[in-house]
Amino acid sequence: MKWRERKKRWPKFFQLLSNWGGTLSGEHGIGTMKAPFMEEELGETGLEMMKRLKQSWDPKGIMNPGKIFASSGAKLVLTD
Repeated sequence: MKWRERKKRWPKFFQLLSNWGGTLSGEHGIGTMKAPFMEEELGETGLEMMKRLKQSWDPKGIMNPGKIFASSGAKLVLTD
C-alpha cells in the first residue's frame, strides 16, 4: 500500500482508537503525523494546557516551531 493511500486512513484510525479509549501518544510522543488529531483527543482545554506547558519550557519558541501546535487560527493537516 502506498503512502498516500495509508495517509487517507489515519483520521478513521485515530477516531477508532479514541472510541476504544486509546490515546495518540505512547512512549515516543506525538510527532507530526498525530499532531492534527490532538485537539480531537484532548479537547480545547487540554490542548491549551499543553500549549501553556510548552510555552513555559520554551518561551522563545525555538524548539521545533510549528511541529506540534498549529499557529493561532490555523490547523495542522497531513501532507505528502
